[in-house]
Amino acid sequence: MASPTSPNVDLRADRSAYVREAIGVTLPLAILATAGRFVSRRLQKTKLNASDYMCIASLVGVIAFAALTLESIEYGFGRHVQTLSPETLKTFLKIFFAAEMFYVFDITAIKITILLLYTSLFPGKGFATAARLIAAVCCAWAIACLLGAIFTCNPIRGFWDQSVPSTCLDSSKFFIGNAAPNIATDIAILCLPIREVWRLQMSARTKMVVSGFFLAGAFVVVASMVRLALIVNQDLADPTYGLVTVFTWSNIEINTALLSACLPTMRPLLQKAWPTFLVSRISGKAPDKSNGKRRSKDVFAFQAYERSHDDDFHRLRDATTTVDSQVGGSLSDHDPERGDLTRLPSFPENSFAKGK
Repeated sequence: MASPTSPNVDLRADRSAYVREAIGVTLPLAILATAGRFVSRRLQKTKLNASDYMCIASLVGVIAFAALTLESIEYGFGRHVQTLSPETLKTFLKIFFAAEMFYVFDITAIKITILLLYTSLFPGKGFATAARLIAAVCCAWAIACLLGAIFTCNPIRGFWDQSVPSTCLDSSKFFIGNAAPNIATDIAILCLPIREVWRLQMSARTKMVVSGFFLAGAFVVVASMVRLALIVNQDLADPTYGLVTVFTWSNIEINTALLSACLPTMRPLLQKAWPTFLVSRISGKAPDKSNGKRRSKDVFAFQAYERSHDDDFHRLRDATTTVDSQVGGSLSDHDPERGDLTRLPSFPENSFAKGK
């Protein structure tokens, strides 16, 4: 596991601050976004659905992964492996082993959260089939990665116990092999709702705003790619030091992914906090102060977009009828296969193995 000490290596170096800073910034954002999701549900007076419950499970996993990462710092993570005692290294590898499991769970749970949200917003059969197919690929990928991570070494305890004779998978091949489908499903999920949004009967300006909520997950794709590049170029012979940037981006990736999963549901909260900003951005006009008699059709369309549950349908239908009489036309003209306008409202190749 440990490589011979190079004369150019500074054994006093400690990179753990990078991990602490990444978690300190992105984890609170993920927690706040999740809280905002449920506050928005309360403001809408809507019941929680499967996507919301999966979001809760995702948050628990994300916090657990961050906690394991921070705990690993107490056992040498951020310092060169040559400075650690055998017992300290053994404890670190046990934590690393557990963290792998949570990373796989987190990425998969967040993707399922997003796909469940999509299917509740776009009920068309074709869209639902595509979402289920992607979900099946994600679950199969997760099972494969978990099995690969658990049985990285034979016997399993050989992963953390260097005194046990064992054979282990080649880490680099394992990383690259499971990274490709992970990034591919990221991109598929990112692009999935855009076509449906642009088929809705809203203006181009409103469609761009709505698309922006869904495309917020683009940063997650970038984080996944950066993370893979870092893995390929890291010194796996010095895991406690060489994998710091990988773990840093792992935390950034899953935290921003959870943030992206919650963002499309947060419009009620954001509008309550900054109503003038949202209305002016969506409609392209200053908000009308004449008791709502001449409000932009786009504003009403975007409000309809956020109504993501069936029990809001009748209230929204009455509001839409009023708007139709004021601005002309109908907001409810749509193809059922494209999704009901009234229903509309960002990942694991980090297993470490010693190659033999």
